Amino acid sequence: MTRRLSIVTVCMNRREHLLHSAQQVAAWPHHQEHLIVDWSSAIPIDRRELPADPRLRLLRVDGERGWNLARAYNFACAQAQGDCLFKLDADCWPEPQLHPLQWLHAGPVCQVGSGPDGRLGQWVLDRDLFERVGGFNELMQGYGFDDKDLKARLIAHGQVQPQPLPLEALGVLRHSVLLRAEPGKAAAGLGAVQRAQALKRSSSLANRLVAAACPWSASRPRSRYRQDAATGHWQLEPGSAPQLPEAVRREWLRLRRDTFWSELLWVPAPLVRQLPPRLLPAETGEGFAIRPWLWLVWGWQRLSWAPLLWLLASSRNGVSSLRRSWQGGCRGLRQGLAVGCRWLLATPLAWLLPARLQALGLQARADSALRQGQPVERIWADLQQLLHQHGSEAVLHRLLFRRGYRPRRPADQVALFEAMAADVAVPEVLRAYARISLAYRSLKDTNRPLAQALIPALHAQVQALLSGPDSLRCQRSNRRNRFKLLVSSLTALMHLQLLQGEQTGLQASADQLLALLEPHPWLGLPADVAFRLLTNTSRCLGMAALLAWRLHNHDRLQAILLLLDALQREAWADRHRHSAAQENHRAYVAQMCWRVAALLEPAGERGELQQEIPGLAVGLWALNVTTPALQQRLEALVV
Repeated sequence: MTRRLSIVTVCMNRREHLLHSAQQVAAWPHHQEHLIVDWSSAIPIDRRELPADPRLRLLRVDGERGWNLARAYNFACAQAQGDCLFKLDADCWPEPQLHPLQWLHAGPVCQVGSGPDGRLGQWVLDRDLFERVGGFNELMQGYGFDDKDLKARLIAHGQVQPQPLPLEALGVLRHSVLLRAEPGKAAAGLGAVQRAQALKRSSSLANRLVAAACPWSASRPRSRYRQDAATGHWQLEPGSAPQLPEAVRREWLRLRRDTFWSELLWVPAPLVRQLPPRLLPAETGEGFAIRPWLWLVWGWQRLSWAPLLWLLASSRNGVSSLRRSWQGGCRGLRQGLAVGCRWLLATPLAWLLPARLQALGLQARADSALRQGQPVERIWADLQQLLHQHGSEAVLHRLLFRRGYRPRRPADQVALFEAMAADVAVPEVLRAYARISLAYRSLKDTNRPLAQALIPALHAQVQALLSGPDSLRCQRSNRRNRFKLLVSSLTALMHLQLLQGEQTGLQASADQLLALLEPHPWLGLPADVAFRLLTNTSRCLGMAALLAWRLHNHDRLQAILLLLDALQREAWADRHRHSAAQENHRAYVAQMCWRVAALLEPAGERGELQQEIPGLAVGLWALNVTTPALQQRLEALVV
C-alpha cells in the first residue's frame, strides 16, 4: 500500500524564506500534505500569503519566547497526518527531480540530507521510526546537534541505516549563520556574525552534554499543547516542557558560558572560567549580555592574533588563505575603530577626527540607529552627511540590497526609500533601485495609492534605460549594470500593473519585454550579471505567457517558450559553473519552462497544477511577491 507523505515545516520570524520555499513545495506533486507551523513569529503568518494549494495546512503556536527546534518539530510531526514525514526547514524545498516513489512502496524509509547550506538537517522518515526513538530530544536548547542525536538514536535502534538524500535533491536558500543561531535577530552590526557563530558553537557543545547525560527515548514525556477554541491557536501546557536535572543544568550553563566567551573573544576557556561572572556573565533568558568595552577586547584580540594567523595561513594554504586572513583582520580592526569613532562623534572632540574616521563613525551610528528603530529623520540626516560630505554610499547599498538590514517598520522603509529616490545627490542607479524597493514594499502592504504613484515613475525609468545607448550592451558589474536594472524595473512595473488591474499597461510591458529579448542580449553580458537576471527575466516571460494564453495566441506562446528554452541553456552554460549567486536560478527557469509548456498541451494531458484553473500556476510562479490582493487579481485575469 502506498504511504501518505507529509512535509513538515516550522517557521519563526523567517517569513521571507517561507514565502519563497512554500511556492517551491507547492510545485512538487509527490506529497499529500504540507504542514506549516508558525512558531510564535512576531508578525503572524497569514494563510492568504501562502500558495493556494489545498494540501497546505497552517497552524499557529502562541507564547513561545524563543526558538526550540526539538519541541517545535515534535509538535509539528504529531499534528501531521501522513505515514511518512519529510522535515524541511523554511529555507528548503524538494527539487523537481526528486521522486519518492521507491521510498513509499519499500520500507522502512530513512533518508537524511547531505551537502552544505543546511541540507544536513533535512530528512524523510517513517512516522513509526520517528515515534519509536521518541522524536527530537526536547531537553536540548539552541541550535546544533539535535539532528545528529536523532540520527545516532535511529542507528542505535538497530532496524535501519540512514541513507543520504542526493545533494541535488534539495534546494536551499543560502543565508548567514545569524538566522540559524538567533531566529528573528538577524540585523547586521558589530560582530553580529561572530556572535552568532559563538552561540552556535556553545549551544552545539552543550547539547552534546545533554545527549550524553540525559539520553532521550520514546518513554520520556514530551511537551503537551492545547488548542484555544476561540482562536484555533495552540499553546504549551504550563509545566509540561521537560526540564534538565539541576546538576546537568549547572554544567550546561557553565559549558555554554565557557564556550561562548572563548569563541567570541579568542581567549582560552580556562581563562574564562577564572574570570568573575561580573566581567563575563553567564547566559540569561535574553542571551549573553555583551558590554561595550568587550567589543574593544574583541577587536584588539583579532588585531593581536592577525600576524600569527597570516603566517600560519600562508604556510598551509598559500596566498588566497593569507588574503582572507588579512581581510578578516582588517574587518575586525575596522569594526572596533568604528565603535570608537561613533562614541567620539557624540563628544566635543568630534572635530579632531579626520574625515575618513568621521565617515566610519557616521556609518556605525547609522547601523546602530537602524537596529534600534530610531526616527527616520535622524537616520537620513546621517546618510545625507555620509553621501554629501564624504561620498560614501555603503549604507545606502546595504539598505537597498540587504533586506535584513532595513528598519522593521514598513512605514520607516517607505520613508527612507522615498527620501533616497528624491535626493538628486544620490546616484541615479541607486535612486532607480529605491523606486523598485518602494514598489515591492507597496505590493507587500497592498498600498494602492503608493503603487499608483510609482507606475509612471517606473515606466519613465524603463523608457530612459531603453533609450540609453549602452543599456543593451552594458558591461558593468551586477548592481551597476543597466540591462539588469532594466529587467528589474520591468518586473516591478508588471507587478504594480497587475495589482492595479491595468491590463493594457501590463500587455504593453509584455510586448516591450519580448521585443527586448528577441536578439538574446544576455549572451553579451558579463557572466555574473547574465546568470543573476535569469529569474526576473523568467518571471516577466511567465507573465507574458499568461497574457498570450488568455488571448489564445499560441504563436506567441511558442515564441515565449523558445525564449525560456534559450534562458535554460544559458543557465547551464559553462561560464556560470562557478557562480556565487545565492538563488537557484537554474531550477527556477526549469520550473517556468515546464509550466509554460503545459499551457500548450491539451487539457487532458496537463499536469496537476494546471487542471483546476489553467494558467494560474504560471501566474503564481511568476509573482515575486505573493499577497492575497495579487492572487485575486491573477485569478480575475485567468478565469
